[in-house]
Amino acid sequence: MGYLASHRLSKYGEWFVLSLLSIVPIGGFILLIWLNNRFGITVVQFGTIGNIILFCLGAFIFIGCSIWSKSLVLIIIPTLLYVPKYVLTYTQLSKDLQMILSYFISILGIAFYLFLLYGKEKGIDITYLTVHGEKEISDTLAVYEAVLSKMI
Repeated sequence: MGYLASHRLSKYGEWFVLSLLSIVPIGGFILLIWLNNRFGITVVQFGTIGNIILFCLGAFIFIGCSIWSKSLVLIIIPTLLYVPKYVLTYTQLSKDLQMILSYFISILGIAFYLFLLYGKEKGIDITYLTVHGEKEISDTLAVYEAVLSKMI
């Protein structure tokens, strides 16, 4: 959209550029459907080395985007979504319990991370919180109560 903002185009030119930008993804999707019908389902299997290379490539992309955006969200969220499921597969728990636990760990981890981010944006130091600047809070429940009262 930077091109449209920096250049004066006629209404027809604007519609042409915007139509082209919307037709390309739709055309790609239609091409994918046609190729699937034409050639059938193809399966690509990577070996151990291929999986390691793809994992490293994905990790570098996430880390690079996090450095570029100066935020840990692109590292924390995928980690909290996929690591609990992976770790719980090595336990003796049933599949149903593994699925439920990985879901709860992921949701609670993301909620805790967003809670920390919200506190950081509001200027609340959650790791060392004091009441009236003098007395250190040691009780965990009192810490949460104080944080919530400062946020509101």
